[in-house]
Amino acid sequence: MTALDIDPLAAAVCRLNAQLNGTAERITTETADAITYDFAPFDLILVGDVCYTRGESADLTRHLREATAPVLFGDPGRQFLPRQGIRQVATYTVETSRELEAEQITEAGIWRMIRP
Repeated sequence: MTALDIDPLAAAVCRLNAQLNGTAERITTETADAITYDFAPFDLILVGDVCYTRGESADLTRHLREATAPVLFGDPGRQFLPRQGIRQVATYTVETSRELEAEQITEAGIWRMIRP
């Protein structure tokens, strides 16, 4: 499994989390931009809460549509989640941090990218 983040600190936290959960030997972390990343080797692509800006969200969506693997987005309803070419497959109630979010509880969805 490969965990990818553009932020080196997030990649380091992912490694620490994997160590704490006894999965470090099964997870590789990389610091890279997903917009230009080669997703060809993967069987499944999971994208988590990344749709914060219009341009980057659109660029990432275009790039993910070129991937041959299924793509699932986990998203709490961000403004720039692509609204076309995806289908919601699950919804979860999630407790959030008031320092980061407007509400203590939010509904997060799992969305599957649909290819034309």
